[in-house]
Amino acid sequence: APYGPIKVQEFVNEYLSDANTVVATSLALYDLLQAHSQPVYHVQNGFDPTIFSPNCKMLKGPIQIAWCGNAADPVKGVDNILKPSALGYSLRLATGNVPQNNLAEFYRQSDVYVVCSVHEAEPLTLIEAMACGCFPVCCQVGIVPELVRHKENGYIVSERSVEAFAEAFSWCAENRTLLGRGVLVRKPISMLGNRLSRMLFSLFSAMMMLRQIRTWQVLKYSVIYFILMASRRFML
Repeated sequence: APYGPIKVQEFVNEYLSDANTVVATSLALYDLLQAHSQPVYHVQNGFDPTIFSPNCKMLKGPIQIAWCGNAADPVKGVDNILKPSALGYSLRLATGNVPQNNLAEFYRQSDVYVVCSVHEAEPLTLIEAMACGCFPVCCQVGIVPELVRHKENGYIVSERSVEAFAEAFSWCAENRTLLGRGVLVRKPISMLGNRLSRMLFSLFSAMMMLRQIRTWQVLKYSVIYFILMASRRFML
């Protein structure tokens, strides 16, 4: 089915009209939906620190630029943005169904992780790459402004163009010693938190099946609140 930009009210009408509760993984989406749908909660995504963790040693040699995802998707900009802008650099692509342990090692052997999409929400690949110590070079899309501080723990390009990304890669090559600062500044989700979140959301789903029964309304919303607050505690 076609996808792409959509007005907020159209999105709410088409996808959220029967939702009792909405969970937004980014502040930008949370702010957009608050005026159109209630209740809305902000719950960030997390990562597994037993898998995604940084290298102990600084990589040597030319910078390694990495990207992960579906390269055939034109929205991602691999052929028209990434490849032309990375000419002269070592570009590493991870496509297809890559096991998490292999993906973590892929990130650890890379200096820079790229997001050059037309639009994104909260790509887990960006979160996991930063957790492994990659320095992100990104368009200002989705959650990027919430994670990346320009020229501190990442680089936000001025525009989505080959020239802007080429300039960013040149800056990274000239400031190689700063690239180790790309480690994600977010408390990682623990394995206990991950299991607890799944358990609570299963309970939430069961409660939604009972939403037609008026006597469950107060209890239902109490459970929703507990689920979201517990998830946020473990995932932020």
